[in-house]
Amino acid sequence: MQNIKAIDFEKWGGIDGFLQATGSDMVERASLLRSVVPWAAKAHDLTKSAVANLPFEIVRDDGEVVDTSTDWQNIAGGMPNPSRMLSLIAGSLCGGSAYLLKQANSRMVLSLQYVAPHNVIPHLKPNGVDYFERIIDGKTVRVKEPEEMVYFWLPDSDVEQGAPKTTPASTSLPAVELLAANNATLKIYADRGWVPAYIGSAESFPSKEEKEKADRYLYQFLRGAYHSVVRIINSQKLNLQKVGAGLEELKGVYSEVQRQAIEDIGAAYGIPAALFMSDKSFASEVKPLIKEWYTSSVFVSIWKTIEETFNEQIYSPYNLRMQFKPESLAVFQEDENQRASAVGAYTSAISQDPEVAKWVMSVLGVDLDQEQEDELEEIINSRVKDEETTTAPEMQDPKDEPVMQEAEDTEDVSLSPDETKDLALWYSKAKAWNLKGKGNAVDWENKHLREEIAAPIRLRLADAKNELDIVKAFEVGRPRRIVKTVQDDSAIKTLADSINRAVESATKAEAVQPAPNYTITMPNINLTAQMPANGTVTVNVPEQPAPVINVTNTPPVNNVSVKADAPVNFNTGSVELDRG
Repeated sequence: MQNIKAIDFEKWGGIDGFLQATGSDMVERASLLRSVVPWAAKAHDLTKSAVANLPFEIVRDDGEVVDTSTDWQNIAGGMPNPSRMLSLIAGSLCGGSAYLLKQANSRMVLSLQYVAPHNVIPHLKPNGVDYFERIIDGKTVRVKEPEEMVYFWLPDSDVEQGAPKTTPASTSLPAVELLAANNATLKIYADRGWVPAYIGSAESFPSKEEKEKADRYLYQFLRGAYHSVVRIINSQKLNLQKVGAGLEELKGVYSEVQRQAIEDIGAAYGIPAALFMSDKSFASEVKPLIKEWYTSSVFVSIWKTIEETFNEQIYSPYNLRMQFKPESLAVFQEDENQRASAVGAYTSAISQDPEVAKWVMSVLGVDLDQEQEDELEEIINSRVKDEETTTAPEMQDPKDEPVMQEAEDTEDVSLSPDETKDLALWYSKAKAWNLKGKGNAVDWENKHLREEIAAPIRLRLADAKNELDIVKAFEVGRPRRIVKTVQDDSAIKTLADSINRAVESATKAEAVQPAPNYTITMPNINLTAQMPANGTVTVNVPEQPAPVINVTNTPPVNNVSVKADAPVNFNTGSVELDRG
């Protein structure tokens, strides 16, 4: 393409006259200006590059993956270089429409050829497309079959069928034209050596030729055509008066107009201003801004239009479909990890106490659809039913005492509606600040939430490292100790039953014999002690009669009694010992 920057727009009466003379179609004007306005080119290139780099899969109707963008094999045919093809389609869709010329058979797509939108003329009928025409070398040629032309049209609520009226390129056009006009004005000033325009007046000139000569010399001097410091003009008196604002006056206005025009271009393409003007954002804000762009802008409309058109007009006969996977991008992986942690926390909370978990989710703004609500209610009702059917402690057999375990829970705290709103707002700010690396909103000021409830939350937020810790920090309540019984004591009961059966079996196997009763009677024992003078003690025990033992069979009570009540007498001083 010719270098448009070298065109002298003054021949057409400025940039507006040039655009009017070269064509009135907005898409053509936007395409033309994109080559001279860098910010328009940046918005266009960012959009098509983002779409071209979106991961996608080609899958069968039953869900089987047959091809992926990460390991492209061109199984379905037609796209040997999918990234390049998607870039062309996305760039063309910035103007509202894109076209491919398709060749295919019953087995696969043979080829897909990109066609510039300004070279395609669609002819419509009330119920759809009638036929297409192509412009080839300045000649209009009709496409044989409408099915050969694959057409991509962005949705537009003002258009029932066909190309849209409102597109990113058309929406950004006023701002792009403003930047082009500003650049053209600065170029004029630069060509004049940054000298503003002047009107020269003189009292009189001797002749017309002298007037023209003075005018020509002054014009050339101010334009810098001659490197003269001083030029003398034959005139009695010459006055110069500046016309319009000078560069000094335009400096502040130009910067403000330039900034606003750039933001408008980014907004037309759905690109956040802080991301589009990268010097306006912090590094911690880049990922959230990219997520915003990828999920809530015209960018989504562009890639969804590509996906739907491929499925309806290209892959449908082969029972295949294309599906983009933006959630697999690295920028979304952090969200997936945090979501997995949150799922684990919610699962643990629901399994421990589903009623409390339901209340916490309502405070944190977790929305459940009707089916999920019903499932959670079923879990709560099932838990209540299990507790009602559990045997009360006082009705249990003492031999089957359950094992006791201790656990911690939280008592419910009554919150007013205003306190609940404070809690939800605080949680959202803590989560947002954590994502931006600005802390966890520990010092957040609440309007209604009591400090006795807020204080423990602040302590837990101070130690929070991730979103899961933040979720746990907002679990409101006072700890209490509860005792849970483990009802599954079947193993212990089985062991006890086995021991009882073994004892009973051994008892029955033995012959039951009555236990004998022994009675032993002992006669009195007399002891005589002689105490000599030197202190030696001599004890003489006379021979005693043999004891009498009677054995009788009595009921099985084993009693053995020994009677020894004979007194012991010591002589030389009669000392009597009783042995009992």
